[in-house]
Amino acid sequence: MFKRKISLIIVLMMVLSLMIPNFAFGATNDYSNHWAEESIQKWFDNGQLSGYEDGSFKPDQTITRAEFMTMVNNAFEFTAKDDISFKDVKSSDWYYQEVQKAVAEGYIIGYEDNTARPGNKISRQEAALIISRIKELTESPSSAKVFNDYSTIATWSVGGVGAVAKEKIMIGYEDDTFRPDRFISRAEALVTIDRSLEVVPVVETPGTGGSTGGGGGGGITTSAAILSTLTIADSTTESAIINITTPSAIDGFATTSSAITITAITANGATMIITVTTPSGIATTVTAINGVANVSLDTVGDYIINIIVSKTDTSKIDYIDTKYTFVITKN
Repeated sequence: MFKRKISLIIVLMMVLSLMIPNFAFGATNDYSNHWAEESIQKWFDNGQLSGYEDGSFKPDQTITRAEFMTMVNNAFEFTAKDDISFKDVKSSDWYYQEVQKAVAEGYIIGYEDNTARPGNKISRQEAALIISRIKELTESPSSAKVFNDYSTIATWSVGGVGAVAKEKIMIGYEDDTFRPDRFISRAEALVTIDRSLEVVPVVETPGTGGSTGGGGGGGITTSAAILSTLTIADSTTESAIINITTPSAIDGFATTSSAITITAITANGATMIITVTTPSGIATTVTAINGVANVSLDTVGDYIINIIVSKTDTSKIDYIDTKYTFVITKN
Protein backbone atom coordinates (compact mmCIF):
# COMPACT_ATOMS: atom_id res chain seq x y z
CA MET A 1 0.00 0.00 0.00
CA PHE A 2 1.03 3.57 -0.54
CA LYS A 3 1.77 5.95 2.26
CA ARG A 4 1.13 9.47 1.11
CA LYS A 5 3.78 11.96 2.15
CA ILE A 6 2.94 15.34 3.64
CA SER A 7 2.81 17.90 0.88
CA LEU A 8 2.46 21.63 0.53
CA ILE A 9 -1.31 21.30 0.27
CA ILE A 10 -1.42 20.31 3.96
CA VAL A 11 0.95 23.09 4.88
CA LEU A 12 -0.99 25.87 3.23
CA MET A 13 -4.41 24.56 4.22
CA MET A 14 -3.22 24.37 7.83
CA VAL A 15 -2.10 27.98 7.78
CA LEU A 16 -5.31 29.08 6.12
CA SER A 17 -7.35 27.24 8.73
CA LEU A 18 -5.60 29.23 11.43
CA MET A 19 -6.72 32.45 9.85
CA ILE A 20 -10.36 31.76 9.06
CA PRO A 21 -12.72 28.98 10.21
CA ASN A 22 -14.21 28.06 6.83
CA PHE A 23 -12.93 28.50 3.33
CA ALA A 24 -13.56 27.15 -0.14
CA PHE A 25 -12.40 27.85 -3.64
CA GLY A 26 -14.75 30.35 -5.24
CA ALA A 27 -14.83 32.72 -8.17
CA THR A 28 -12.81 35.60 -6.77
CA ASN A 29 -9.30 35.88 -8.21
CA ASP A 30 -7.25 38.42 -6.31
CA TYR A 31 -3.89 37.25 -7.64
CA SER A 32 -4.38 37.96 -11.35
CA ASN A 33 -1.29 39.76 -12.71
CA HIS A 34 0.42 39.22 -9.37
CA TRP A 35 4.13 38.37 -9.60
CA ALA A 36 3.38 34.98 -8.03
CA GLU A 37 0.31 34.29 -10.16
CA GLU A 38 1.88 31.35 -12.00
CA SER A 39 2.89 29.58 -8.80
CA ILE A 40 -0.39 30.29 -7.03
CA GLN A 41 -2.43 29.17 -10.05
CA LYS A 42 -0.35 26.01 -10.36
CA TRP A 43 -1.22 25.00 -6.80
CA PHE A 44 -4.90 25.87 -7.32
CA ASP A 45 -5.05 23.90 -10.58
CA ASN A 46 -3.40 20.88 -8.99
CA GLY A 47 -5.81 20.98 -6.07
CA GLN A 48 -2.98 21.73 -3.69
CA LEU A 49 -4.35 25.02 -2.45
CA SER A 50 -7.60 26.41 -1.16
CA GLY A 51 -8.50 30.00 -0.55
CA TYR A 52 -10.85 31.96 1.66
CA GLU A 53 -14.64 31.77 1.63
CA ASP A 54 -14.88 34.14 -1.34
CA GLY A 55 -12.24 32.22 -3.25
CA SER A 56 -9.53 34.82 -2.70
CA PHE A 57 -5.96 33.94 -1.77
CA LYS A 58 -4.84 37.25 -0.23
CA PRO A 59 -1.31 36.85 -1.60
CA ASP A 60 0.04 40.00 0.00
CA GLN A 61 -1.24 39.27 3.50
CA THR A 62 1.55 38.70 6.01
CA ILE A 63 2.03 35.68 8.28
CA THR A 64 3.40 35.14 11.77
CA ARG A 65 6.54 33.35 12.90
CA ALA A 66 4.45 30.46 14.24
CA GLU A 67 2.60 30.09 10.94
CA PHE A 68 5.87 30.08 9.01
CA MET A 69 7.28 27.43 11.37
CA THR A 70 4.19 25.33 10.73
CA MET A 71 4.61 25.66 6.99
CA VAL A 72 8.26 24.63 6.93
CA ASN A 73 7.85 21.85 9.51
CA ASN A 74 5.21 20.18 7.38
CA ALA A 75 6.88 20.91 4.04
CA PHE A 76 10.17 19.41 5.20
CA GLU A 77 8.44 16.68 7.24
CA PHE A 78 10.06 17.62 10.53
CA THR A 79 8.71 15.48 13.38
CA ALA A 80 11.45 15.44 16.04
CA LYS A 81 10.75 17.63 19.07
CA ASP A 82 12.92 19.20 21.73
CA ASP A 83 12.15 20.54 25.18
CA ILE A 84 11.50 24.27 25.20
CA SER A 85 11.16 26.82 27.95
CA PHE A 86 10.33 30.05 26.14
CA LYS A 87 8.34 32.26 28.45
CA ASP A 88 5.94 33.28 25.68
CA VAL A 89 5.12 29.73 24.50
CA LYS A 90 2.65 27.71 26.57
CA SER A 91 1.97 24.00 26.24
CA SER A 92 -1.67 24.87 25.54
CA ASP A 93 -0.78 27.03 22.51
CA TRP A 94 -1.65 25.55 19.12
CA TYR A 95 1.89 26.18 17.92
CA TYR A 96 3.66 24.64 20.95
CA GLN A 97 4.74 21.48 19.13
CA GLU A 98 5.70 23.46 16.03
CA VAL A 99 8.13 25.51 18.10
CA GLN A 100 9.46 22.29 19.64
CA LYS A 101 10.16 20.97 16.13
CA ALA A 102 11.79 24.22 15.05
CA VAL A 103 14.13 24.11 18.03
CA ALA A 104 14.91 20.43 17.46
CA GLU A 105 15.87 21.17 13.85
CA GLY A 106 18.02 24.10 14.97
CA TYR A 107 16.48 26.83 12.84
CA ILE A 108 14.85 28.62 15.78
CA ILE A 109 17.05 29.59 18.73
CA GLY A 110 15.07 32.31 20.43
CA TYR A 111 15.79 35.82 21.64
CA GLU A 112 18.01 37.05 24.45
CA ASP A 113 15.01 37.54 26.71
CA ASN A 114 14.10 33.84 26.35
CA THR A 115 11.18 34.44 24.01
CA ALA A 116 10.30 32.91 20.64
CA ARG A 117 7.76 35.60 19.69
CA PRO A 118 5.56 33.19 17.72
CA GLY A 119 2.80 35.75 17.27
CA ASN A 120 5.07 38.35 15.67
CA LYS A 121 4.96 38.80 11.93
CA ILE A 122 8.02 37.29 10.29
CA SER A 123 10.38 39.44 8.24
CA ARG A 124 11.96 38.49 4.95
CA GLN A 125 15.43 38.29 6.44
CA GLU A 126 14.17 36.02 9.23
CA ALA A 127 12.55 33.75 6.65
CA ALA A 128 15.74 33.75 4.57
CA LEU A 129 17.83 32.72 7.57
CA ILE A 130 15.42 29.93 8.44
CA ILE A 131 15.48 28.52 4.93
CA SER A 132 19.28 28.74 4.72
CA ARG A 133 19.59 26.85 8.00
CA ILE A 134 17.11 24.18 6.95
CA LYS A 135 18.82 23.68 3.59
CA GLU A 136 22.22 23.77 5.34
CA LEU A 137 23.47 26.38 2.89
CA THR A 138 26.89 27.92 3.29
CA GLU A 139 26.62 31.48 4.55
CA SER A 140 27.50 33.93 1.81
CA PRO A 141 27.44 37.57 2.96
CA SER A 142 29.13 38.66 -0.27
CA SER A 143 26.24 37.26 -2.34
CA ALA A 144 23.88 39.64 -0.55
CA LYS A 145 25.78 42.56 -2.08
CA VAL A 146 23.74 42.16 -5.27
CA PHE A 147 20.96 44.01 -3.44
CA ASN A 148 20.98 47.81 -3.43
CA ASP A 149 19.90 47.84 0.22
CA TYR A 150 22.67 45.46 1.30
CA SER A 151 23.69 47.86 4.07
CA THR A 152 20.27 47.54 5.72
CA ILE A 153 20.47 43.75 6.09
CA ALA A 154 21.17 42.80 9.70
CA THR A 155 24.56 41.33 10.52
CA TRP A 156 22.94 38.24 12.02
CA SER A 157 21.04 37.48 8.80
CA VAL A 158 23.26 38.73 5.97
CA GLY A 159 24.95 35.33 5.52
CA GLY A 160 21.59 33.60 5.22
CA VAL A 161 20.18 36.23 2.88
CA GLY A 162 23.24 35.85 0.68
CA ALA A 163 22.93 32.07 0.73
CA VAL A 164 19.30 31.99 -0.45
CA ALA A 165 20.10 34.67 -3.02
CA LYS A 166 23.03 32.65 -4.35
CA GLU A 167 20.81 29.59 -4.71
CA LYS A 168 18.05 31.76 -6.22
CA ILE A 169 15.47 30.72 -3.67
CA MET A 170 14.79 34.40 -2.94
CA ILE A 171 15.77 37.02 -5.51
CA GLY A 172 14.56 40.53 -4.81
CA TYR A 173 12.40 43.33 -6.08
CA GLU A 174 12.35 45.25 -9.34
CA ASP A 175 14.59 47.93 -7.89
CA ASP A 176 17.17 45.30 -6.91
CA THR A 177 16.41 45.58 -3.21
CA PHE A 178 15.80 42.74 -0.76
CA ARG A 179 13.86 44.76 1.85
CA PRO A 180 15.02 42.63 4.79
CA ASP A 181 12.72 44.20 7.38
CA ARG A 182 9.61 43.84 5.30
CA PHE A 183 7.18 41.20 6.60
CA ILE A 184 6.97 38.23 4.26
CA SER A 185 3.68 37.76 2.48
CA ARG A 186 1.67 34.61 1.91
CA ALA A 187 2.71 34.55 -1.74
CA GLU A 188 6.38 35.02 -0.89
CA ALA A 189 6.19 32.24 1.70
CA LEU A 190 4.52 29.88 -0.78
CA VAL A 191 7.08 30.53 -3.54
CA THR A 192 10.07 30.49 -1.17
CA ILE A 193 9.14 27.15 0.39
CA ASP A 194 8.17 25.68 -2.98
CA ARG A 195 11.51 26.66 -4.48
CA SER A 196 13.49 25.52 -1.47
CA LEU A 197 11.97 22.05 -1.76
CA GLU A 198 12.99 21.67 -5.38
CA VAL A 199 15.90 24.01 -5.98
CA VAL A 200 19.21 22.56 -7.13
CA PRO A 201 22.22 24.51 -5.80
CA VAL A 202 24.12 26.46 -8.45
CA VAL A 203 27.59 27.93 -8.22
CA GLU A 204 27.20 31.08 -10.22
CA THR A 205 26.23 34.35 -8.54
CA PRO A 206 22.61 35.24 -9.41
CA GLY A 207 21.82 38.26 -11.52
CA THR A 208 20.55 41.40 -9.92
CA GLY A 209 17.28 41.47 -11.78
CA GLY A 210 14.26 41.05 -9.54
CA SER A 211 10.52 40.90 -9.66
CA THR A 212 8.01 42.56 -7.40
CA GLY A 213 7.39 40.34 -4.40
CA GLY A 214 10.94 39.18 -3.78
CA GLY A 215 10.07 35.59 -4.56
CA GLY A 216 10.24 36.02 -8.32
CA GLY A 217 12.51 37.55 -10.87
CA GLY A 218 15.69 36.33 -12.48
CA GLY A 219 16.29 32.73 -13.51
CA ILE A 220 16.31 29.66 -11.33
CA THR A 221 17.58 26.12 -11.70
CA THR A 222 14.99 23.65 -10.50
CA SER A 223 13.52 20.22 -11.07
CA ALA A 224 11.18 19.51 -13.95
CA ALA A 225 7.42 19.76 -13.57
CA ILE A 226 6.08 17.47 -10.87
CA LEU A 227 3.72 14.60 -11.41
CA SER A 228 0.24 15.81 -10.61
CA THR A 229 -1.31 12.34 -10.28
CA LEU A 230 0.05 8.81 -10.12
CA THR A 231 -2.15 5.71 -10.01
CA ILE A 232 -0.85 2.13 -9.77
CA ALA A 233 -3.26 -0.78 -10.09
CA ASP A 234 -3.00 -4.56 -10.11
CA SER A 235 -5.77 -7.08 -10.70
CA THR A 236 -7.41 -6.49 -7.34
CA THR A 237 -6.37 -3.14 -5.96
CA GLU A 238 -5.72 0.38 -7.09
CA SER A 239 -3.66 2.99 -5.26
CA ALA A 240 -3.45 6.62 -6.24
CA ILE A 241 -1.24 9.47 -5.11
CA ILE A 242 -2.18 13.01 -6.05
CA ASN A 243 -0.45 16.34 -5.55
CA ILE A 244 3.02 14.81 -5.54
CA THR A 245 5.51 17.48 -4.55
CA THR A 246 8.81 15.64 -4.19
CA PRO A 247 10.49 12.66 -5.88
CA SER A 248 10.45 10.84 -2.53
CA ALA A 249 6.67 11.08 -2.23
CA ILE A 250 6.07 7.60 -3.66
CA ASP A 251 6.22 4.30 -1.79
CA GLY A 252 5.87 0.92 -3.47
CA PHE A 253 3.80 -2.09 -2.51
CA ALA A 254 3.65 -5.88 -2.82
CA THR A 255 1.35 -7.79 -5.17
CA THR A 256 0.67 -11.32 -6.34
CA SER A 257 -0.61 -10.13 -9.73
CA SER A 258 1.25 -10.83 -12.96
CA ALA A 259 0.99 -7.21 -14.14
CA ILE A 260 0.38 -3.69 -12.96
CA THR A 261 -0.88 -0.58 -14.70
CA ILE A 262 0.79 2.76 -14.10
CA THR A 263 -1.12 5.92 -14.91
CA ALA A 264 0.94 9.09 -14.52
CA ILE A 265 -0.15 12.62 -15.33
CA THR A 266 2.39 15.41 -15.57
CA ALA A 267 1.99 19.16 -15.54
CA ASN A 268 1.60 20.93 -18.87
CA GLY A 269 4.67 20.93 -21.07
CA ALA A 270 6.32 17.92 -19.43
CA THR A 271 7.20 14.55 -20.93
CA MET A 272 7.61 11.20 -19.21
CA ILE A 273 9.73 8.05 -19.63
CA ILE A 274 9.10 4.91 -17.56
CA THR A 275 11.92 2.41 -17.06
CA VAL A 276 11.44 -0.97 -15.36
CA THR A 277 14.33 -2.99 -13.92
CA THR A 278 13.44 -6.66 -13.32
CA PRO A 279 14.63 -8.78 -10.36
CA SER A 280 17.35 -10.17 -12.65
CA GLY A 281 18.66 -6.67 -13.37
CA ILE A 282 17.33 -6.24 -16.91
CA ALA A 283 16.16 -2.69 -17.57
CA THR A 284 13.57 -1.91 -20.23
CA THR A 285 11.74 1.24 -21.24
CA VAL A 286 7.99 0.92 -21.09
CA THR A 287 5.99 3.03 -23.49
CA ALA A 288 3.33 5.17 -21.86
CA ILE A 289 0.37 5.81 -24.13
CA ASN A 290 -1.53 8.87 -22.98
CA GLY A 291 0.23 8.50 -19.66
CA VAL A 292 -0.73 4.83 -19.19
CA ALA A 293 1.86 2.01 -19.11
CA ASN A 294 1.42 -1.71 -18.50
CA VAL A 295 4.23 -3.53 -16.68
CA SER A 296 4.50 -7.34 -16.67
CA LEU A 297 5.60 -9.04 -13.46
CA ASP A 298 6.83 -12.37 -14.77
CA THR A 299 9.03 -13.51 -11.89
CA VAL A 300 9.04 -13.21 -8.13
CA GLY A 301 11.14 -10.36 -6.75
CA ASP A 302 11.53 -6.60 -6.71
CA TYR A 303 10.82 -4.50 -9.79
CA ILE A 304 12.38 -1.04 -9.69
CA ILE A 305 10.22 1.53 -11.44
CA ASN A 306 11.79 4.81 -12.56
CA ILE A 307 9.71 7.65 -13.94
CA ILE A 308 11.70 10.46 -15.54
CA VAL A 309 9.86 13.76 -15.97
CA SER A 310 11.41 16.25 -18.39
CA LYS A 311 10.52 19.78 -19.36
CA THR A 312 11.97 22.13 -21.92
CA ASP A 313 14.22 24.92 -20.65
CA THR A 314 12.81 28.42 -20.71
CA SER A 315 14.47 31.80 -20.64
CA LYS A 316 13.85 32.13 -16.91
CA ILE A 317 13.90 28.57 -15.64
CA ASP A 318 16.56 25.94 -16.29
CA TYR A 319 14.77 22.64 -15.76
CA ILE A 320 16.58 19.40 -15.00
CA ASP A 321 14.96 16.00 -15.19
CA THR A 322 13.12 14.81 -12.09
CA LYS A 323 13.40 11.12 -11.22
CA TYR A 324 10.73 9.28 -9.26
CA THR A 325 11.69 5.80 -8.05
CA PHE A 326 9.62 3.17 -6.29
CA VAL A 327 9.62 -0.63 -5.94
CA ILE A 328 6.89 -3.12 -6.75
CA THR A 329 7.42 -6.52 -5.11
CA LYS A 330 5.99 -9.59 -6.87
CA ASN A 331 5.22 -12.33 -4.33
